[in-house]
Amino acid sequence: MPGPGARARRRIVFLLCLYSGAMAALTGRLAYWQFVRGEELARMGEEIRAWEMRIRAPRGPIVDRLGRPLAETVTAEAIYARPREVKNPEAVAARLAPILGMKPEDILARLRKNTFYEYIKRRPTEAEAAAVRGMIERGELTGVGLEPEARRLYPEGTLAAHVLGFAGIDMQGLEGLELYYDKYLRGKNGQVRTEVDARGFEIAGGQTSIDPPQPGLTMVLTLDKALQVILEEAADRTVDVTHAKRAALIVMDVKTGGILAMASRPAYDPNHFAASDPATRRMWLVTDAVSPGSIFKPVTAAAALEEGVITLSTPFYDSGRITVMGETISNWNFRGFGAGTLADVMRTSSNVGFATIGLKLGREKFYKWLEAFNLTRRTGIDLPGETVGQRPPFARATDLDLAIMAFGQTLTVTPIQMLAALNAIANDGRWVQPHLLKEFRTPDGQVAEVFQPASRQILSPETAREVQRLMVEVVTNGTGRQAAVPGYNVAGKTGTAEKFEGGRKLDRYIASFAGFAPVPDPQVSVLVMIDEPEGLTYGGQVAAPVFSQIIGDILRYLSIPPQRAPGGPEASPPVPVPNLVNLSPEEARKVAGEAGFGILLEGSGALVTGQFPPAGALVTRGTVLRARAEPELPPPGDGEVRVPDLRGRTLREAADLLAGMELYVTAEGSGTVVRQEPAAGSAVPRRARIRIWLEPPAGPARVSAPGPGPASRPST
Repeated sequence: MPGPGARARRRIVFLLCLYSGAMAALTGRLAYWQFVRGEELARMGEEIRAWEMRIRAPRGPIVDRLGRPLAETVTAEAIYARPREVKNPEAVAARLAPILGMKPEDILARLRKNTFYEYIKRRPTEAEAAAVRGMIERGELTGVGLEPEARRLYPEGTLAAHVLGFAGIDMQGLEGLELYYDKYLRGKNGQVRTEVDARGFEIAGGQTSIDPPQPGLTMVLTLDKALQVILEEAADRTVDVTHAKRAALIVMDVKTGGILAMASRPAYDPNHFAASDPATRRMWLVTDAVSPGSIFKPVTAAAALEEGVITLSTPFYDSGRITVMGETISNWNFRGFGAGTLADVMRTSSNVGFATIGLKLGREKFYKWLEAFNLTRRTGIDLPGETVGQRPPFARATDLDLAIMAFGQTLTVTPIQMLAALNAIANDGRWVQPHLLKEFRTPDGQVAEVFQPASRQILSPETAREVQRLMVEVVTNGTGRQAAVPGYNVAGKTGTAEKFEGGRKLDRYIASFAGFAPVPDPQVSVLVMIDEPEGLTYGGQVAAPVFSQIIGDILRYLSIPPQRAPGGPEASPPVPVPNLVNLSPEEARKVAGEAGFGILLEGSGALVTGQFPPAGALVTRGTVLRARAEPELPPPGDGEVRVPDLRGRTLREAADLLAGMELYVTAEGSGTVVRQEPAAGSAVPRRARIRIWLEPPAGPARVSAPGPGPASRPST
């Protein structure tokens, strides 16, 4: 048996083998970490040491077609904390809470987070930021700082709010164009990388790298700020006078399809979007499908003329009603024009005549032209949420459906669909895609991308011009007389659509007017749609005067010279509308009559509190002014006076009037007053300052004299 020496040697060999195996395993493990995962671990170490701060890219501005800003990015401040550097979170939270208007526990919860960086409050007020900055400079706060932060600003407030939409607190597009073109506007964020130790403190002499942000592109719109102001002021007056649920107005460049102005009411301020009602922010011009009513009739006429099923000389006989599949279809006045031609059918907005045309077209041709006019699919306008109208399914459409659809009921369209279809008639038969984007530019002003709208010829130019002339006759001698503009040939069509709910007819209407000017060679097309006006409800009475004022201002703004009316004398010169506000109804009637105007008074109050057109607007004699009479306002308190209505006055007149009431004035612009703050009728202390905005008299509102129009039932 082996001796003690042999056993000792075996133990030594065993220990050597065990040690060698352990060393080999340790060496292999070290080699694995060093050579196999070395780069990965080095990268992880760098990431642990690196503290990153994002530098937000400036969001690209939005400007109108002349470069005037509508949305821009400005620098604000954010209050942040590095929780690991805050020595006494409870005390810091207690100090900051009353300054920032926050709960101490909310601040404390952020300060106790195991993170390198936390926002305490973003977009603080200037006073809040100044207070925190002072505390930091005095050494009263540790681990708390302020950093610059971008904020989206809409300098014109509510102007074009539904079109622009808004961006959120992180500068992300949330609605409107801000959402639709978000990837072009938001740019690319940069970042700062700094080395920190395990406790989160910056390492002295450590490496710092900066990746600069890339700003977003500048978006140039087809919108014109001046035209947008004209449109929105008209929308405000319209809703104010008619007490409508809502209103939509669109102005479109006939040739290019570019939207020059687009307004929806009620309005909201995108600078404070969180405080607004989502229903108010809804851009119903593209999201809601409604019955178009009689503004659809030019489409039916164009389709029938192009198909050759009728001509301009085709005889019609309108007795006031027609029976289709056992159902009686009546005209709006239950009267017919007797024997006539297509011009009479259009001029009188005859439901019977257009029902006859719809039956002559037949189902296949009628639906073919719905497709051609792009009324069965989206227009492609660059706004989110666009929908498409509805119609009876082709396979189930009956003669009764065709007869009623021919004059704009039973089917639905969006307002933008309807205007784009009528714009094709104005554009000599070429349908063009409506759009808001003109081009994108780089931050240094170079053009990066130009919008190219889709377009196609859907009608022969000859047919389109025939329908244009028929629509001029509507304004000259038909239901659209109140849409006339002195000195210009205006084409248009009235519409009054009945509203239904669950198949049940409601006693509510959508009054509308759509048209274009000048003819021939129209330059702009306009749609006015007023949802559920109170009192008068006909498009010819409610929407046509608004159209007249808008398109008259637009033609003058675009420097389109006046024309002579075809075969007629120059229109009589316009005269200024008298101020009726603050008068009793009896006095208002007397003043309006002496100036040569009619007057329609709404309400039963003792004092006129609003009128349309506004005082100072230039209109033709004989125009029916609309005024609202409400209970007399309570007398102002001691030392207070009522602000007068200054609209339509010159700066000198406004200043003299206010001086007599011991009020001061601050004025912007030149010409006549178009807007004021506080509003007329407000009670203010003496020596208060009234702010007014003036515009040159070259673009006053104009409303043509009304002719005899519908009196009892809608021209559907």
